[in-house]
Amino acid sequence: MVRELFLLVPAILVALTFHEYAHGWMALRFGDPTAKMAGRLTFNPISHLDPIGTLMLLLVHIGWAKPVPVDPRYFQNPKRDMLWVALAGPGTNMILAAFNMLPIPPLDGSRVLRSLLPYRYEHTLYALEQYGPWILMAIIIFGRMTGSRILWTFIGPFVDFFSTLFTFGLL
Repeated sequence: MVRELFLLVPAILVALTFHEYAHGWMALRFGDPTAKMAGRLTFNPISHLDPIGTLMLLLVHIGWAKPVPVDPRYFQNPKRDMLWVALAGPGTNMILAAFNMLPIPPLDGSRVLRSLLPYRYEHTLYALEQYGPWILMAIIIFGRMTGSRILWTFIGPFVDFFSTLFTFGLL
């Protein structure tokens, strides 16, 4: 149980932080500085933790973060702009999920691939597994240095699909 929490807590903190930051960032983009003025437009997870939501997350694995304050009175089109603010958080989580489906160890996509491969190819994937984190890091660094969008080639279709699905094609 302790080991499971040790592995889950950092991932959950990152997901919650990015989720809440995305709400605040999108609100700011549409003219609402409320989250920024409240110090909530930050990647510091402590700013986003709700005490009861965090406790519930640890005890029953269902919890929540402290919602980022948003004031739709700043928006030019409150109904439309609030839609984008609301979708920004889950959209960020879907990008994390799509990224996790890349078939590079230690990401979950590599385990999915291993399950789908015929047995005769499994040894190749096992051999590559020890280099997976290095391969992933090299792809990320190469993309940053060259400005290429290697990872987006893989996760872009997932992001586009879910964006269209959740915005009813309004993109």
